[in-house]
Amino acid sequence: MRRVFSSVIGLATVLLAGCGESKPFPRVDFPVAPGHYVQFYQGAGAKVYTEFSRVDKAGQAQSLVSGLWHGRFNLSNGVENETLYLNECGILVTFHRGDVDVVRTTYDVNSYVQRDACPLNPLPANWIAVGPGALIGTTK
Repeated sequence: MRRVFSSVIGLATVLLAGCGESKPFPRVDFPVAPGHYVQFYQGAGAKVYTEFSRVDKAGQAQSLVSGLWHGRFNLSNGVENETLYLNECGILVTFHRGDVDVVRTTYDVNSYVQRDACPLNPLPANWIAVGPGALIGTTK
């Protein structure tokens, strides 16, 4: 009985070890100034999400989130040359180095119908980076 109890306590300790820890790449609020913004953050289970947001002159934001990365990667290593599928827009987005606070993107179209209906159209080549995960590996 003592051995089983010790095992249960050990398992509970391992399972709870990550609870309450802050993520190194949390989601942050987007600015209210007009522009096209992007951020990379960790969600449940360390899954990496990308959120794109377009803020208009009235301060109204429209955002899309995707966690559909081409392959697995660690956000700590950066997003340089990583590719994401943005389902709502029918496109593959590849991230490149930009100037400070800028993430450059290139797009490959999977579905022209979805691309034409993309709520963030027209998609810019440069996005303003926000949040701690946005600049990892994307600036020199």
